Amino acid sequence: MAATAEPALLRFGVVGAGAGRGGPHQLLGEMATELPALGATISALCDPNESALRAAAETVGLDPAERCFSDYLAMLDSGLVDAVLIATPMEFHAAQTIEARSDRHFILSRSVPHTKLISLCGAGS
Repeated sequence: MAATAEPALLRFGVVGAGAGRGGPHQLLGEMATELPALGATISALCDPNESALRAAAETVGLDPAERCFSDYLAMLDSGLVDAVLIATPMEFHAAQTIEARSDRHFILSRSVPHTKLISLCGAGS
């Protein structure tokens, strides 16, 4: 009887992985622990604050040199992510969502008004 291959984990990139409001990386740590049981993993991080990014990488056990990005688009183009958790300040959500949804799933840490997404997409005009 042939062995069944394990399904590949869904690879999440987290944008806005820094401390943000100065809080600890508790959520990232919980995600890194709990996602594998759900068939997913944190595979890349992005934040413009280098020290916050390094701290987040340590929290989830990622190599900062290979899996951390200061540029959101570079992370999307890296081939390391299948889905994106957008946890940046609200004013960046709409544009980052549009870029992320081109060929991957995305989750927002807060909702974006649909009218903002529609206007940025140029729909309805």
